[in-house]
Amino acid sequence: MKMLTETFYVTGGFDDAHQAADGYFESHPGFVRVRSNPVGESRYSGGFRFPNITIPRGAVVQSAKLRLHVTYMDDVNCEMYGNNVDNAEDFSVDPQIISRPVTMAHAPFVKDDLGAMAWVEVSGLEAIIQEIVNRTGWTSGNAIVLLLMANSDVDRFCQFWSYENSPTDAAQLEITYITGVMYNLSIQVNDVLGGYTSPEVG
Repeated sequence: MKMLTETFYVTGGFDDAHQAADGYFESHPGFVRVRSNPVGESRYSGGFRFPNITIPRGAVVQSAKLRLHVTYMDDVNCEMYGNNVDNAEDFSVDPQIISRPVTMAHAPFVKDDLGAMAWVEVSGLEAIIQEIVNRTGWTSGNAIVLLLMANSDVDRFCQFWSYENSPTDAAQLEITYITGVMYNLSIQVNDVLGGYTSPEVG
């Protein structure tokens, strides 16, 4: 049994993007917009892709943290999911955020005043990552996409620097996991139930 901590990175311009609830999509603006709003055309969800996740199938995920660099807009109100596929495509091959299949596991990311021009860390994403690496088609080296699906209750506006602004400002994903143990098959719900598609379709 061995515990490892690894950090994975957005590595290209098509590895981060945002999309409005009415379908408008962008992947090269220099930032990723996440805006909650009751009006669909004003509501934006974001996505970040991390290639070459070198975690074996069935590893036990102990912690998972997303690090993001905030711009000047720092009020966030969204729910975080994983793209529930074996090997997530980048946003040039699949230019969608709101219609990608998502994990059953999710985590809230709701906070005003994150801190303009500051790095923030979103923890508590273990169940999302666990669900993906438990998939029957998961293989070490595959890619994971995390989706920040904007809520529709109130108007809150946040932006994070993207790879295009500077590779050093791009999102990071830190995962701590254990290998070499027999994993409890009873919680591999994704193998039985599969994912579902986000209700954020318009």
